[in-house]
Amino acid sequence: MTVARRIWLPALARASVALVLLLGVPVLALLAAMASPRLRATVAQDASMLLQGLHADTGWPLALVVTTAVGALVLIHPFPPDDLARDLVAWADHDDYRQMFWGSPRVPGYDLYLGFDHLAAQAWILPAAWRALPFQLLPLLGLLGVMTAALGRIFPAEIPERRLWIAGLLLLTLLMPGMTTRIVQGRPEIWFSVWALSALVLDGWLWCAIGLLLAPLYWLAPVYAVGALLLRTHSDRPWRARLLWGAGYAAIASVLWLWLSGGLWLTGLSALMTSGHDRIGSVAETDTVWTMMAGSGAVLWAWLAWRYRRGFDLRFDRDLLLVLAIFLLPDMVRYTSMVSPLLVLLLARASAFVSLRAHRGGTTASSAVPAAGIRLLLTWGCIFLLPLGFAGSAAPAPGFLAHVRPGDRVLAPFSPTLYRSLFAAVPRGAMMAPAMEVGMTTHAVQQMALDLADGRIHCAALHRHHVRWVVESAHTGAVPPCLRLDSTDGPLRAWRVVSGDSP
Repeated sequence: MTVARRIWLPALARASVALVLLLGVPVLALLAAMASPRLRATVAQDASMLLQGLHADTGWPLALVVTTAVGALVLIHPFPPDDLARDLVAWADHDDYRQMFWGSPRVPGYDLYLGFDHLAAQAWILPAAWRALPFQLLPLLGLLGVMTAALGRIFPAEIPERRLWIAGLLLLTLLMPGMTTRIVQGRPEIWFSVWALSALVLDGWLWCAIGLLLAPLYWLAPVYAVGALLLRTHSDRPWRARLLWGAGYAAIASVLWLWLSGGLWLTGLSALMTSGHDRIGSVAETDTVWTMMAGSGAVLWAWLAWRYRRGFDLRFDRDLLLVLAIFLLPDMVRYTSMVSPLLVLLLARASAFVSLRAHRGGTTASSAVPAAGIRLLLTWGCIFLLPLGFAGSAAPAPGFLAHVRPGDRVLAPFSPTLYRSLFAAVPRGAMMAPAMEVGMTTHAVQQMALDLADGRIHCAALHRHHVRWVVESAHTGAVPPCLRLDSTDGPLRAWRVVSGDSP
């Protein structure tokens, strides 16, 4: 029997609050349950009704996924581990990264994230712990909406347990490699990934209009014009229409960035490649995508291989396969936010085909995964796995690097430590090293940052480069004579560099 929405939705809200209290403050939850028989009866009734609803094709499993994802992100509101922390304080240097980073002569002379930085500046009215949340929450909501709509189109109404399939595959999307990580990072890449995927559910003119509004946010906006290959056009020559929409958007976005950069956009692209060759050490963003997709995504790869064991169904899947191939071509981890949803959509089309064939044949034996298994995995994944994807550190401690002065040079390892330090110090006028793209920084300063990550601190080098502050967490043994501890942020230590012997 289908449970009415006006009944199961409040029950889901009450059960979710009870579960959060049980996991977060178990002593308080147990005391409340022991003291109130009415509370125990209500929670038991809600749980029983919701579990019963799992056996019907209701909308609450989808609501469970959405509620858990949004609720976990809002409750945890993790501090971003990289670029978003920089965007949130770019206003302090008038969006000029040359003023933010010292020892980095290759930092471009224009803001590569101009529109995004202007948006991020508006978040400064929020408490420090919550400033990143709007830039994490918006792409999450967008991804949930786009994938739900796209999956709804893939699964026709006649498929049994249609809503359960949609909820299960939406949860799988969030649990796929790189998805929650990209959402927590909140960078423009996830925003543009969601926009590119929205081509599956939007008309060409609307998709292009939204893309043009987003274009000033990110200097690599033209790359995501590839999403036009996913458009559902009404033309009798769909591929021609898709190519025209994509080419038109890419051309307009490129001209826009040539104008916004004062003509430096193309040289900035070449300078980025040069900087990449000048790195000392490796950067996680440019690691091969297979390090992530071949790990936790191995089961899905195996499932897809079984589905396509008789060859690719190009008539139905050409659009997804083509876009997937294009974003796999650079072989970079940063594009997992496109690769992972595309893989789930391929799996959805395969599953819908099998389910529809079985339904029309009057059997359920051909179903790849039984509905009972999906119910079990959905509930287990929402409770025990999905919240972990949004885990992260809190914002930097209020007193961390509170004594820096305008113009002070701060050195940190190229890691989340750099961005925590940057968030705390740049609004006070300090300058950081290394730069956001480490290859933009001189080799000497890069080496100092690498040594710092390994716990090695050289006073002579610090004095030679006029460094006033050092942030690290790896040094052991005797404190170098040129350092005086100033403040801490969890395991991080901010040292003031003073005159003294230079070993």
